[in-house]
Parts: sequence; structure tokens; C-alpha cells
Amino acid sequence: MCPKVEDYTAPYLAVILVSVGKRVTVAYEELDCYGRSLDKILIIGQETNLPQVTGSFVWHYKSYADGQSAKDRAAYAAAKIDTRFRDRGCL
Repeated sequence: MCPKVEDYTAPYLAVILVSVGKRVTVAYEELDCYGRSLDKILIIGQETNLPQVTGSFVWHYKSYADGQSAKDRAAYAAAKIDTRFRDRGCL
């Protein structure tokens, strides 16, 4: 089952809580079809997006995978498959 609309704040809150007082880098990747920025967020050099996909907090859309590096594309695809296999969420 997918998270409810009010549950979407959980991944953002998690990023905020772990980033307080730390160096945060936002790497712009591209815009989606609605004009929203698709970014890669790093906290002290560690990516925060992939763990959110793995934890089934956020989706990974294959249609935007072309904007990722080959390494990221493979990691996100594997996380999506693993999450589906475990029936952990809405991916």
C-alpha cells in the first residue's frame, strides 16, 4: 500500500532531522513534467534519496532514470525491484 498524502512529510522530515548542523549539498538533476526540480540531496557527502526509495518512502520513476548516472540508475532500479519483491510499498 502506498503512503497516504499526509505521510509524504515523513521523508522530508527525516532529511531535515539528520541534516541539522551538517553540510548539505543539493545537486540539480532535471525538471519533471510539472516543473518540479528533481535533485540529489547529499548530507556530508552521503546520498539521502536512495535510502528513501529503499524504505519505500518515495517513488523512483523509470521515465526520469535517463537523467541519472549509470551507477545511480542501476542502484535505484535494484532498490525498486527489491522493494517490490519484499512487498514493502508503492514502487
